[in-house]
Amino acid sequence: MLDAIPAGQVVDLIDAYAFPLPLMVICELMGIPLERRDDLRDWSVAFTLSMMSPADNLKRKATAAAPS
Repeated sequence: MLDAIPAGQVVDLIDAYAFPLPLMVICELMGIPLERRDDLRDWSVAFTLSMMSPADNLKRKATAAAPS
């Protein structure tokens, strides 16, 4: 995973490691094929968002849209 990031590049650690690494381990333990890992990520994100209150979801969308 580290080798995929060019030296000196700024990277979002959540997108680069905090989600993919546990996902890789879980998929490996469950025997989920490599080509289906993105599906599992999409399903888990959709499930998490479905459990959020409307106010929390609006806050999340506002934070995501804000310039960094």
